Amino acid sequence: VAQHFYQHGYFAAHKFTATHNLIIVTPSSVVTQWGNGDGGVDEPHLMKIIDWVYATLNTPTTFDIRAMWVGGHSWGAMYTAKFGCKAELADKVKGIIIMSGTPTAPACTDRVALIDTNAEMDIAAPLNQANFPMSHGCDASMTLMVGNNTETLWPNCDPGFVHANYLMLGKMHADAMD
Repeated sequence: VAQHFYQHGYFAAHKFTATHNLIIVTPSSVVTQWGNGDGGVDEPHLMKIIDWVYATLNTPTTFDIRAMWVGGHSWGAMYTAKFGCKAELADKVKGIIIMSGTPTAPACTDRVALIDTNAEMDIAAPLNQANFPMSHGCDASMTLMVGNNTETLWPNCDPGFVHANYLMLGKMHADAMD
């Protein structure tokens, strides 16, 4: 449970559930780190959670789930980059959020939107998205200051695609995002 609150603090998308019609699911690994010493049980565990969300919440009287994003921080980001690209999730996963985890892009960047976050004093280099946004119709990158973050954004992407990198200035690996 402590990990759930940490994740919500680090990436506070749960604050936008009502205004942006989001369903936030924050499962726990069967062990302490996703896919690390789990004996292969984390993946089926996650697949059951996804099946439950779609079976329970994707009904005419509740929600019309149109897209699923997968996100993770640190070791979870590395797991996310692989798990989000699973062939059996290709019809569901529309975006991946890599948070302070891997400088290597997910293998399925040709079909997903991608957001990367890194702290200025992080343990991993920011993800290089140089080529992916252009394949999704995005314009050339532009850099803005958003709060205490440097945002590199590729505007005007094809519908359903977003590409952005956030460098959190003055922050360390596990500091919460602004």
